[in-house]
Amino acid sequence: MLPLDYDQRHHLITVSRAHRFEAVIPVIESLAQSCIEITAAEPDDGVHIGGTRIGGTPDLPPNIAWQRNGDKYLVFVAQINLSELPFGFSPLLPSNGRLYFFHGMTEPAYNMVHRVIYDDSSPGLLLRAPLPPREWMIENDGRTDYPAYRVHMRRTITLPFDWARKLPKDFVMPPEDESKGIYPDLVLEQALRETANLNETGLLLGHAQTFSKPNQQHAAQKVHEGKAVFDDQTPDPAEVEKWRLLFEIGSLSALQMQWWDAGFLQYFIHGDDLARHDFTRTYANIETT
Repeated sequence: MLPLDYDQRHHLITVSRAHRFEAVIPVIESLAQSCIEITAAEPDDGVHIGGTRIGGTPDLPPNIAWQRNGDKYLVFVAQINLSELPFGFSPLLPSNGRLYFFHGMTEPAYNMVHRVIYDDSSPGLLLRAPLPPREWMIENDGRTDYPAYRVHMRRTITLPFDWARKLPKDFVMPPEDESKGIYPDLVLEQALRETANLNETGLLLGHAQTFSKPNQQHAAQKVHEGKAVFDDQTPDPAEVEKWRLLFEIGSLSALQMQWWDAGFLQYFIHGDDLARHDFTRTYANIETT
C-alpha cells in the first residue's frame, strides 16, 4: 500500500469537505492509495526509444523477443519507463528499467494469457521491434495491435471499489447530484482523481476498478492455489490481500482499445513478488460491467 503524500492528503481533505464527506475523512484517508494515472497524450513519433508508450510496438534489447503463446505472437499493450515516474514515487518498483505488457485472447475475460516483462538493459541496446506478420499474431475482433501514443503520467488517489460500504453505519450519504445523475460516492472518486471519465485512464499500482467480485480473489485462486476453474469458495483472505494491482488500462478511444463493454484490462501481482521485483508470476483479466 502506498500512503498519500502531503499534497494528496490536502487534496483529499479539501475534496471530501466540498462533497459533504467531512465526518468520515479519517476513514476515507485510511482506505486511499497513491498511484500513477496514465492518459494518452499525442501519437508517438517513434523518436524516443525506450520511453513510456501505449500501443505501437515495444523497444526491446537483443536478449528479449516479442512474447508468444505457442506459435502465435501476443498483442503488445504498453511499455512503462520506470525512470520517467515522478521522483521517489514508489519504493515498490525498480527505479529504472522498463515494464512491458502483452495480452492474448480477450475471451474469456479471466485468467488471460499474458506476459509482463521487466528489463533494465542500457537504453542504447534497445531497438524498435517490427510488428510481426498479421497471420502469426493473436487476433481479437480483427485487431492485432493498437496505435502508438505517448502518455501523461501524474500522481493520483484511488479508493477500493467497496469503500462506501466501509463507512460508519450511522453516516448519512450526501444526496445524489441530479444534475450529474451519478451517485455521490462516484462523484467523490471522480473529484479525487480529477477526471470525469475513469474509463479513459490507466493506473500503475493503486486500487483496481472493480464492479463485482474482487479480481484479487481470482488471482489467489488461479495462480496461488492452482485451481483450474473458479468456484464459490473464498480463498484465504490473507492471501487475497497480498495480490495487488500492478497495471490497468481503460478503454481508450484514441487507441481504439475496447475491453468488452468499456471495461479495463488489468494486471495483478503478488505483493511478495513485487517486493522482490519479480514480475514472472502475474494474473490478467478484463473487468467490465
